[in-house]
Amino acid sequence: MFDDVLFEPRTPLRPSVTTSFNVDKVLLSSGFENRNARTKFARKSYHVPIGQRPLAELKEILDFFCARGGSLRAFRFRDPFCTSTALFGSTITAQDVDLGSGDGSKTVFQLAQSSGHPIRRPIADSVVVAVDAVPIDPNEILVDASTGQVTFVSAPALGTMISAGCAFDTPVRFQNDILTLRQTNAGAGEIDDLLLIEVLE
Repeated sequence: MFDDVLFEPRTPLRPSVTTSFNVDKVLLSSGFENRNARTKFARKSYHVPIGQRPLAELKEILDFFCARGGSLRAFRFRDPFCTSTALFGSTITAQDVDLGSGDGSKTVFQLAQSSGHPIRRPIADSVVVAVDAVPIDPNEILVDASTGQVTFVSAPALGTMISAGCAFDTPVRFQNDILTLRQTNAGAGEIDDLLLIEVLE
C-alpha cells in the first residue's frame, strides 16, 4: 500500500542513511565460501532525529504518522544524499544514465540510478530523455510517476541508445509503530526519533 505524498516537515531533517545488502554466506569445509544475494539491489534505511521542536510541528509529524497507519502505508521521502541521477551537486542531464538500446519495437524503458537500482518514484516534470545523446521532445514520451517507466510514443530505432536523467523520491515506510510525544515547555516538545526503511517494489 502506497500513499503518493511526500514526507516533508517544516524544519529540515538531518537523517543518517544506512545502505545494506542481504547476502547469505556459507563457509565450506574447504575454506571457500558460497554467497547468495537475497535481493538484487541495496536497501536503504534512515534514522531521523527530531529533537526539540514547536508543538505545532510535532503535531504535523504525528498526524502524518497516524495517516500512514504507522508502518502500514508507504510514502515518498527525499533522501538528502541521493535526490537525482546527476552527480552530487551537478545538473540533471538526459545522458545521466543509460537505460538500454532500442530494437525498433520496444517502447517502455525503466528509469534507473547509475547503480542499476530502478527509480520507482520520479518527479515527473524533471525527467529528460535522449536517444543517441540527442534530447527528445517531452511530448514524445509519457512518464509514469508511480512506476518510473518511460513510454515512447514511437519505438526507438534498432541499435539506438536510450539515456535519461531525473529527480526522484525514495519510497519508504515507518519502522516505528509507536511514537511518544513529550512536552518540554509551554510551546515545544520532543518526539521519538523516526526510523524509515526503503520499500523495494
